[in-house]
Amino acid sequence: NTYFDCRCEPYDIPTKGEFCGRTQLMSRTALKTFIAKLDNKIIENIQPAFESPSLLNIGDSGTYGASYYLPLVNPN
Repeated sequence: NTYFDCRCEPYDIPTKGEFCGRTQLMSRTALKTFIAKLDNKIIENIQPAFESPSLLNIGDSGTYGASYYLPLVNPN
């Protein structure tokens, strides 16, 4: 669940790349706490983010619209 500037080699990202990062799935409560701590925020995006379907409520197929894959892992 990482993304990076694919216009350059991964080892060139610090000098030639424009972006790289990772996604982190979090609950709505954790997201609200995270947003509250941000210095700069785009407030127009906050309400739609909270109104979007939760990816934590996965259907029988194991995915929600194929937008984020959550494997079914056996804890044992």
